[in-house]
Amino acid sequence: MYGNSEQIRSRALELRGIATDLRDQAAVMLSAADADWVSTAAAKYAEEARQKAVQLRALADGADDAAQAVDDHAAAVDAMKAAIEDAANWLTDRWNAASNLVNNTVESLKEGAVRVFEFLGREVPPSLVAQAKNLVTGVPRLPEQGSVEWLDAAAHTKRNGWAE
Repeated sequence: MYGNSEQIRSRALELRGIATDLRDQAAVMLSAADADWVSTAAAKYAEEARQKAVQLRALADGADDAAQAVDDHAAAVDAMKAAIEDAANWLTDRWNAASNLVNNTVESLKEGAVRVFEFLGREVPPSLVAQAKNLVTGVPRLPEQGSVEWLDAAAHTKRNGWAE
């Protein structure tokens, strides 16, 4: 199971808050640097305050970049969850139908020793039975809810001829 994307997004929000705080600190440093002091010490202090403000802004930009990366990760988590759910929805009915067909098909010989498959009294093409057996053999059980295995199982099923 994948993480809670809302919790992930809350971390991005925290990072944006940190970025805002850093920018506020940079503004305070710049206002201190603009004080009307005249002395060598004041000039040195003003220069150091400006440098510190530049550093704080760079840190704020880094925090914003990190927040964006965390938001992107949350979006990827949501996309993965949606893909897993889509695969589960797509595969479940097909797998259940294939399993039902495989477990309830009767093979018999008709006139002229022709092999036929019957499902609930109706003839079923051998190719459909083979395809159903391939699905049930390739995916012997349905994955657990939310598991990435749904993607692999759906891909296997599509590779082996089950239509979208």
